[in-house]
Amino acid sequence: MTGSGVNDIFDGSGGSDVINGNGGDDKLTGGAGNDTINGGAGIDTAVFAGNFVDYSFAVDDDSRVVTSTLEGTDRLKGVELARFADGVYDFATETFTVNPTEPGTPLNILDTNGATVTKSGAEFEAYDVIRHSEINPLVPVNLVVSDSGKVDLAEALGSGSANVTGSSGNNVITTGAGNDTISGGDGADTLNGGAGNDRINGGVGNDTLNGGNGNDQISGDIGNDVIRGGAGNDTIDDGEIFGLSPEVVDIDAGDGDDSIAMETWASQNSGTIDGGGGIDTLRVASLRGLTIKNIEVLETAGWSVAGSSAQLESFDKIVWSTDPFGDFRASVALTDSAHLDLSDELGNLGAFIDGHASGINVKTGSGDDDFTGTDGKDIFDGSGGNDILNGNAGDDRLTGGTGNDAINGGDGIDTAIFSGSFAHYSFVLNNGDHILTSADEGTDTLTDVEFARFADGVYDFATEVFTPKSNATPTNIQLSKTALSEDTSIWTTVGLLSAKDTDGDTLTYTLLDGAGDHFRLKGNRVVTSKALDYETAKSHAIKVAVSDGKVTIEKDITINVLDVNEGPANQAPIKLSFSRSSISENVAIGTSVGLLSAVDPEGGTVKWRLTDDADGIFKLVGNKIQTKAAIDYESTHSLTFTAEAYDAAGNATSHDFTLAVKDVFEPSSSSLLHDALI
Repeated sequence: MTGSGVNDIFDGSGGSDVINGNGGDDKLTGGAGNDTINGGAGIDTAVFAGNFVDYSFAVDDDSRVVTSTLEGTDRLKGVELARFADGVYDFATETFTVNPTEPGTPLNILDTNGATVTKSGAEFEAYDVIRHSEINPLVPVNLVVSDSGKVDLAEALGSGSANVTGSSGNNVITTGAGNDTISGGDGADTLNGGAGNDRINGGVGNDTLNGGNGNDQISGDIGNDVIRGGAGNDTIDDGEIFGLSPEVVDIDAGDGDDSIAMETWASQNSGTIDGGGGIDTLRVASLRGLTIKNIEVLETAGWSVAGSSAQLESFDKIVWSTDPFGDFRASVALTDSAHLDLSDELGNLGAFIDGHASGINVKTGSGDDDFTGTDGKDIFDGSGGNDILNGNAGDDRLTGGTGNDAINGGDGIDTAIFSGSFAHYSFVLNNGDHILTSADEGTDTLTDVEFARFADGVYDFATEVFTPKSNATPTNIQLSKTALSEDTSIWTTVGLLSAKDTDGDTLTYTLLDGAGDHFRLKGNRVVTSKALDYETAKSHAIKVAVSDGKVTIEKDITINVLDVNEGPANQAPIKLSFSRSSISENVAIGTSVGLLSAVDPEGGTVKWRLTDDADGIFKLVGNKIQTKAAIDYESTHSLTFTAEAYDAAGNATSHDFTLAVKDVFEPSSSSLLHDALI
């Protein structure tokens, strides 16, 4: 296409076009395809269908090359402006103006061209676009904010990426949707990432770090930081590396499978670590002082992690590392004397166990565990695996469980615990160590252990005497709750029965008297089995028995009924009636005879049940009576059925209904002889 020398408008649509505007201010559209556009004299504009960011720009000799997936590659010469769907680009000033009606005030664009640009926050915010260059707008830019205060770069950066460094003051820095790196430096900074996969480093100071969406890497470093991971699988670390000073922790990792690490070596911190949604992992030297929420996996790599029983049992899994280090064992140090059961958390993995409290009580899983006792009365249970149990000082109770275990009692009067009967074990003395072997529990080596307790008694290694176990009577029978309201529903649990047995025998419970069947027993749960009424009986005395298999003891327990302010008594349905009083014989089976009706005084729904079906003649369908067998007048002249109307409260009224059976003429099926007399 060749122009006329005045203001031409050309549109090449598809194909690879050659457009020559010649003179005049021309508007030239190449459309799809690889086009060549020569503007000629005048102020010429090349028109493109897409948005500015959808196109790349290059210079080839004296032509400008504009490329997009939408419209191909166009070569422009003698063209002053390029109009896009969202604005106009001026080739002379290299500025883009958003949606002007005519080419006008250009955008303020900062092209860094690979340099590190240092400006104040206000100077950066004055730019409409910050990018590497026109040709490579998405290459990361390097920016340094020279002063403190707030700078929001989200709009200027758009989806481009940036490496932003704050000043030594208190910065508030917000980036865009690209994959950004934000470094706060000193000061109390607030650093906000966007939708990309960002790297955020708070540096020194009490910082607030927000990852936003994306898989972010967030580092709090020194100071009492507030960290919010947002969505995505984030990697979060906080605390001064190798630091010994306590820190205040406030971490909410948000959704996603997050990895959280506390870098401080401080023995006690404070605050909360919340993993949020997903399967989250925590690596920390000490849990003391911390509130742990929604963390599934504890990594102990490099530490003997100190924590309470409740803290350690809050994890689903405790490992050396989630990386494939299968031969390394986790290590924990218990900070209280409460019972700690790690059989689920450890599974078949072994662990090192010690304590910071005097006397700890720990059970592990089926792996090979190594226990180190305290100066108190420790209780260790190795469960499965080949375990090492060192009681150290104190009167310890040490259970190796299955596997070949080494049990060293240390100082004090120590007892090794075995699950079987004494006769099932063989004894060998080897250089002062007692070696006990059984088919169920393997071979255990006992050092400095004074007693061995079996299921049926205790063996004294000093005297070599076995003392059979005498049975202790169960004591302290209790019901956990002994009062309930009179309006309590039937089959509600009143409370749990419990008792003590010093032998550790399994206890069974029996209800000898349920106080008129108001109560029954399910396992060790006492449940209601009949409606209670305060006005009738203010309490019920039940009698229970508990047995350890050898001795049974009984106890009377009083259950008090609490009064409830009751409204008017619910009344049973009234005015029961049936729509028919008779029925003809020989009606077809399944015929609807009539309808039952009644009135509920409270205005509720009335339902029906058939309590007498007249020897199988009738059936009930909703409130309809239907036949389900043949009716014969010659067999009976009337039929009586009984129906019961009941309401939502279960109150019922019964009534007998009698139907007269009508005779129907039935012609004889026999033939008369010719001479018969009628």
